[in-house]
Amino acid sequence: MRLPLVTEVACNVGKTEHKLRSRDICEGGMLLEKAGGLRVGEEVELQFDLPEVAPPMKLRAKTVRRDLPDRIAVAFQALSPDYRKAIRNYIAPRVEV
Repeated sequence: MRLPLVTEVACNVGKTEHKLRSRDICEGGMLLEKAGGLRVGEEVELQFDLPEVAPPMKLRAKTVRRDLPDRIAVAFQALSPDYRKAIRNYIAPRVEV
């Protein structure tokens, strides 16, 4: 389940930092508004906030696909149990069953 999440995301590839904005999030990854120089297949380090749920999150991800017009999807890599729980805590109250 993907839910809207508009927040600033710092994407670090090596020594290069890209400042992007997210569009949505799910337990497995997020969609970024603009690719901002990222290429599919790159491993990145992401840093972002989940409002009302967790302090800044810093985790590894891999870019997995491009969406039109210039969006790029990233898949989280080896989420810690704490980060997985924080993402679930963000998603759960926003979903109607």
